[in-house]
Amino acid sequence: VDSVVVVNNGLLAMYLKFSKPEDARRVFDEMVVRDSTTYNTVICGYLNLEMFEESVRMFLENLDRFKPDILTVVSILRACGQLRDLRLAKYVHEYMARAGFVVETTGSNILIDVYAKCGDMIAARDVFKSMGCKDTVSWNSVINGYIQSGDLLEAVK
Repeated sequence: VDSVVVVNNGLLAMYLKFSKPEDARRVFDEMVVRDSTTYNTVICGYLNLEMFEESVRMFLENLDRFKPDILTVVSILRACGQLRDLRLAKYVHEYMARAGFVVETTGSNILIDVYAKCGDMIAARDVFKSMGCKDTVSWNSVINGYIQSGDLLEAVK
């Protein structure tokens, strides 16, 4: 790994941690070499600052420049839930399948939560039913989704 990239990634993380996204963006734009850590740092930093649209924009505009990993897609799914962007959530879910990501319990729980927030309880239920291992979060996510959608009968089933 190029030491300049490591230093720049550290600067990005610092600026974002201290709520200086404009400074982070300036460093990002000036970077000649970027790696997956660079993109994840900016995407997650924007997400932590509740800059959901910017997080999604960074992801979509740079898909041809880096290979998203599980951290990237989970972060973008969280942004989808906050934005209530069902179309993007389904796109990211399909991307995960195409890229061969193994979606374990935590990833499935996030998908259930996102689909529920977006109002698609059919997709949330499908993810829930496909899970091999369900935990308390899985059950709470699907039950809360039904309650939020007003389907109390389904919530108590």
